[in-house]
Amino acid sequence: MSPWQASLGTNLYTAAGSTAIFGGSDWCGSGCGTCYELTNTGTSPPGQGSGAGAGETITVLVTNECPAVGNEQWCSTPNQYGFGAHFDIMSQGGPNGWNNPIVTYRQVSCPSTLSQHYQGCECVTGQYS
Repeated sequence: MSPWQASLGTNLYTAAGSTAIFGGSDWCGSGCGTCYELTNTGTSPPGQGSGAGAGETITVLVTNECPAVGNEQWCSTPNQYGFGAHFDIMSQGGPNGWNNPIVTYRQVSCPSTLSQHYQGCECVTGQYS
């Protein structure tokens, strides 16, 4: 994790997105640099987490791809649990109590706190949504 990723602010994180989110199979997919609002549903796939943090919302900046090869359980499309998208959140400590929760998500404009640090991302294309 880059130093800038550890101090983004409250409820702001970076994430590796599954291919469906990252937008392709090359190194710099079309989804690199996009932001998503994730809301914790309070549930997790059976045996895969606690579901703690129901109703909490965070924003993530997609900085790289969570590759399906070697991560089929989570990152394939659909994944082992039937979901078409996955966000592998990068943080030290993570969102409060989140442990593989099922989330609802929507693409949002990137908050300036995230977009100002985008040059530290793996794929610098200048894309902001």
